[in-house]
Amino acid sequence: MKKELFFNDITISKEEKASADKYLFFKGVAKHLEIKELLLSLERDDQLTYAEIASTYRYDKLIRNVLFRFISFIEEFYRAAIQDNFSMLSPKALESLKKCKNKIGDMESIDFECLDFRKLLELIKGLPNKLREKYVFGSTERIAANFTAISELRNAVMHNKFLLLTRLGKCYIKDIPSSNLQANVKNLINYLPSSVKKKCTDEINLCHKPPKNESDFRWALAAQLLIVL
Repeated sequence: MKKELFFNDITISKEEKASADKYLFFKGVAKHLEIKELLLSLERDDQLTYAEIASTYRYDKLIRNVLFRFISFIEEFYRAAIQDNFSMLSPKALESLKKCKNKIGDMESIDFECLDFRKLLELIKGLPNKLREKYVFGSTERIAANFTAISELRNAVMHNKFLLLTRLGKCYIKDIPSSNLQANVKNLINYLPSSVKKKCTDEINLCHKPPKNESDFRWALAAQLLIVL
């Protein structure tokens, strides 16, 4: 795909052009064109600038970096919960773990590291109510849909997808269904322990600030795209 298509109808300085050529090569012309179209779809009174496109790209990456850490946290937390309460799993849940059995000498054990994120969520949902309340901090009324949305968000983050352009799962925030990025971030935060919720919220809210190590373009984010928690 020719990069001239990207440069059409945008304002860009000579200094930014050198940076743009590099990022178009490494990150792809097609992806930058998708971001350009996203920004052009927003209501605006002036010509689109390269700074807006570059800032949107970096902003999405900053959000992904934050989400990666907190999704990793909840994955490790739930794996530990299942391992520590293994004896409380239902016979059906235990039966489903047969494929994760390791034989060590004459003893069989469960390799908890082989449990993928979706399976961990399924096992957490299946814990006895009293025990589940100890580990599930968000609403249990919509837990099936909300856990599915968290799993889809996790896959998007782990596969380094551009979140502002990704179709995410439907989750429920105060019983209101939504599949946008802001709702999915809130949904994840709702299931984090209280001591961790604020840290994740604060870090997401800081993603709109210009990175200290970025100096090859002017930071310019469209207000309509900001995730504000």
